[in-house]
Amino acid sequence: MAQYAMPHNQDVSTHTDVVTQDARLAIPNMQAFAFTTIIWGAVFAGFLIRPFSAGLGLLAVVAFFGGLALFLGGMHESARANPEMGTFFESYGVFLLSLGALVAPTFGIRSLLGVHLNVAMGFLFLTWTVFCAIYIVTAIRTNPVWLAVLGLLFLASLGVTLGALLNVPVLALIGGWLAIISGLVAWYGMFSRLMETGPAKIELPRGSFQHTH
Repeated sequence: MAQYAMPHNQDVSTHTDVVTQDARLAIPNMQAFAFTTIIWGAVFAGFLIRPFSAGLGLLAVVAFFGGLALFLGGMHESARANPEMGTFFESYGVFLLSLGALVAPTFGIRSLLGVHLNVAMGFLFLTWTVFCAIYIVTAIRTNPVWLAVLGLLFLASLGVTLGALLNVPVLALIGGWLAIISGLVAWYGMFSRLMETGPAKIELPRGSFQHTH
């Protein structure tokens, strides 16, 4: 029995190192997610960024560079054998890049659409809302923090979708505030990962859906 003790300990140590490394690799993606989500949420909520036309200029820049960072980060996640998170970040990156292209004056799409910009934006957010709904199902067995992030993001996207398609600004405003909250919760998740993988090794509560018998 004794001859298996050392390999077993090595396996446990290796597994722990891999988990810690994967957690550290996820931190930049969560930061990019929180940053971009809070910014587009603030634009639609009218929080500190007014008028809305000026907010769209900021949104174009943040969505483009944030979307690019998330897309590349998602590819890295997938390469690290984490396809679910990788697919999420890649897809969010594509969504943000599309949103940035839609509102950026450089591409001319915004001026080309004219009064139909709301419809195009609503349809874009609708596709992302459906994607979020799908991913909520996959998050049920993870942890409450990640589920809260996805749930709030889903409601935020739904609010912007309905606000744009139905031309009801208050719904888009509510969606914006929900996006801000989603980003803040993501920041908490990122902070807890930093504390957990840092020198202090402090575990902050993220909850669990696992039941003990």
